[in-house]
Amino acid sequence: MEQNKKQAVTPLEPLATAQEIYQAIEAILFAAGYPMRYDKIAEVLGISAKDVKTMVKELAEHYQKEDTHHGIQLYRTHSAMISHKWELK
Repeated sequence: MEQNKKQAVTPLEPLATAQEIYQAIEAILFAAGYPMRYDKIAEVLGISAKDVKTMVKELAEHYQKEDTHHGIQLYRTHSAMISHKWELK
């Protein structure tokens, strides 16, 4: 038996809506548990790093609104890195 054969990876379908991309960014940051670079998130999602940076900024603004009650904050650790922080409210 050949155990070293690589299995074919089925490519994911592209994300169709902005909402799906926002959700994917949230999922990536939550699952990673450490700061992620914009360009790495962009690579995974198949979009530009500029678009990721814009969307992360929008997510951070959304989380800062008092009426959202997410208990999540996004923060920049370096000019090209983002992470998340959980807070109990």
